[in-house]
Amino acid sequence: MSLSVVKLVNEYAGRFDELEDRVREMRRDLKERIDGLIRDLEYEAKEVPREPWKSACSA
Repeated sequence: MSLSVVKLVNEYAGRFDELEDRVREMRRDLKERIDGLIRDLEYEAKEVPREPWKSACSA
């Protein structure tokens, strides 16, 4: 009986390790996507004039 309990615990420990690895990978992918979105936003912000209303008013 105790051998099957040990086997079951080891099996669940292995599954837990797999889940931890998957969560780590998902967090890494999410961080890369967020960093990419931030870079895109920074690039777009540089392209927009600081005060677009001034150019419209002076025309």
